[in-house]
Amino acid sequence: MTTIVFPAYRCEFSGRETLEEAEARYHRMLPTADIGRGPVPFLKTRFDNPRTGGGSSNPGRALARPEVLLAEIPELRDAPGRFVEYENRVGDVRRVQWDRNGTWVLSDASGSRELGLDELLPLVEESLRSPSVREEGTGV
Repeated sequence: MTTIVFPAYRCEFSGRETLEEAEARYHRMLPTADIGRGPVPFLKTRFDNPRTGGGSSNPGRALARPEVLLAEIPELRDAPGRFVEYENRVGDVRRVQWDRNGTWVLSDASGSRELGLDELLPLVEESLRSPSVREEGTGV
């Protein structure tokens, strides 16, 4: 008998993936042979930015690598009404939009706030790696 073992991080799996999504994560998104690799957080996203020609072709959120999300957010500049929406591994959904006031707006279940890009990107990255408030202290 052979058992395959690879480094995995808690932030990489939601536990709600379909079999197809789990296979896609394992085969195409996680460098499982790299023992020293860092985490590749679970992420589903959809976005719309006709100014750049970028956007999602499906109605729901699809699996993506964090680099895609972090690259798409700055592209919202000067595109009011366009958005990037993303979901982390615990199902928390956030939306980023460029505001007519010249700031980015981050919205989630607790409300909205305006941020500069230098504040926004680290918050987005942290939301992919850290547990949500509802997870803390639950051992999940």
